[in-house]
Amino acid sequence: MPSAIRIFHGSMRWIYQIFRVFLIGFVFFAALELFFWVAGLYEPERLLLEMEHDGQRYATTNREYAKRFFQRAGMPAPQPLWIPVEKEPGVKRVVLLGESAAAGFPLMGYNLARLVEVVWRERFPEQPVEVINLSVVAINSHVLRLFARESLALNPDLIVLYAGHNEVIGPFGPASTFGQVKGIGTLARFLDVVRETRTGRAADRLAQRISERMIDWEEGIWKGLDEFQEVSIAHDDPALDGMLHHVEANFRDIIERALSHEAKVLVCIPAVNLNDWPPLDSEPAAYGAQEVLAAQYADALAGLRSALPVYEAAQIREAQSDMARAWPLYRLACDLDRKRFRADSRIRDLQRMLVDDYPEHVGMVDADRWLHEENPTFSGDGKFFLEHVHLTFAGRVAVAALISDGMAALWEVQDPDDPGIEPESWWKEFPLWYEIARERTLFTPYDETEMWWRIGDLLSMDVFATSVGVTDRLYAIAERVGQMRSRTPEEWDLTRLAEVYERASEKNADDPLLHFTAGRLFGVLQDYGRGREAFTRGFALQPNHRTARLNMARLELLSGDTQSAREAVADLYRFDHGGAGVVLLEASISLHEGMTNQAIHDLQRYLDMTPRDIPAWEQLILLQEQMGDAEGAARSRARVMELRR
Repeated sequence: MPSAIRIFHGSMRWIYQIFRVFLIGFVFFAALELFFWVAGLYEPERLLLEMEHDGQRYATTNREYAKRFFQRAGMPAPQPLWIPVEKEPGVKRVVLLGESAAAGFPLMGYNLARLVEVVWRERFPEQPVEVINLSVVAINSHVLRLFARESLALNPDLIVLYAGHNEVIGPFGPASTFGQVKGIGTLARFLDVVRETRTGRAADRLAQRISERMIDWEEGIWKGLDEFQEVSIAHDDPALDGMLHHVEANFRDIIERALSHEAKVLVCIPAVNLNDWPPLDSEPAAYGAQEVLAAQYADALAGLRSALPVYEAAQIREAQSDMARAWPLYRLACDLDRKRFRADSRIRDLQRMLVDDYPEHVGMVDADRWLHEENPTFSGDGKFFLEHVHLTFAGRVAVAALISDGMAALWEVQDPDDPGIEPESWWKEFPLWYEIARERTLFTPYDETEMWWRIGDLLSMDVFATSVGVTDRLYAIAERVGQMRSRTPEEWDLTRLAEVYERASEKNADDPLLHFTAGRLFGVLQDYGRGREAFTRGFALQPNHRTARLNMARLELLSGDTQSAREAVADLYRFDHGGAGVVLLEASISLHEGMTNQAIHDLQRYLDMTPRDIPAWEQLILLQEQMGDAEGAARSRARVMELRR
């Protein structure tokens, strides 16, 4: 008995010591939090900020928000937002949450949110909506959960989800390279709670400063998909099971928070490129495409592990016009691809299951099946996809129209006796929606050329170097870009641009991006007067648009008015702290003004922010040589050689 008492007292002492440590830690944390609050230091990072302009409060996005998740220079940033905090009576407010495909990569001005609003306005003009774009490159459901929570302050009527591609490679995913503990959703939530405190914000700032000093300059730069060049995960890796568990929890949290605020939810199953994108990383196979076809006949596909022969077998089925058997093989090839840049079947099935769990006020549209199995006009994914998941303009319009259908169904805008749109009639009408959206947004071959040029740049990354057919793809893109660059100025002169802009303005005069696009194109065609007018109309609607402010300054620079260019930059700083693009523009203005030393200084500032820009380094070398700085030019050449290696 005495020994039992001693054991009991010993256990109590351990419990007391543990409790004492936690209590001391809690008191210390609370004291720090109180000190920072009183001192007004380290306010937690927020995605949505408020700004007063002309006596009205507007919601804007915080460009630095992604620092919470990406310890990289040149990291992705939310697109600028300019939405009245108070919702206009009679207008339904929609928040669209997503990753790069929803954000409109590589041309963010043509994002899904904007196209949904354009398509909806044409189809249901009696019910005005505003669609808010809260989509950012490289994020996933761990981050979107936080976006959704903040977006509820905007009092949305509907939240649309178009996401799922980055669950493996994004923050806290099992393939994440951004410094977080991988695949631990519970810890991710705990860290988010800590970061919501001032003490957590202070710890974040300290960690960032330490990492900036410890990480090699090249390692600390955002590399896009090259971040994952050495990361491959098999389809049956146990880490994916844990990931799915946390993804489910994230999506449930988004849905339930929205429903608790009386907002409906529309889940759009994300579309992936199936027949025009070979697997990036296929496990070495002991079998070929013919063995895969035999396994399909025998209903024995479950044991296959190598993606490439499955993809080749799907191509054989398609060549035989047997799409019913081709689609399962294309989907299996996607699932087996060890570079997990596309939402696989398990993620898409999870989303479908979640919608079934919330039969009221939660709807679903399946963009992936609609572009494939439900498309009787299917002629290849090259029509809808730029590469693996990012959409062409046609792909964006198709997904936007599908989301518009889902919104109409949730809000019961359509006739309740309407049995629904059949795929054949839907796709028959699609070319009309495509042309309308193209004109309403002023999507011209100028931007289409830019889109494909940027995709060629993307596919030149090291991560795609060994991809099947990438050389031919790059050659075809280069040829396409060259043809469009030579043809576009002849087809789109000032007269045509002015006519289309006028027609678009009659329908979408309140779309600031329409006016910003027109201003930029008038500048390209050297009609600086009409360019200024278009920019002015756009800034009256959205004065904080950073890219538009930069383009306005470039227009003034092209016109030779450096003073107005500097004034345009000053206007940008009223709404934005600037960034690499602004500093580069300031270097150009300094050069035009003959201030070579200032231009060198500005270029050096720019390269501190964007150290991989080889053309900027080469410009710096020329200026350093011009000013007789041989030592500086030698250092810059050494850096260029490092980059080219």
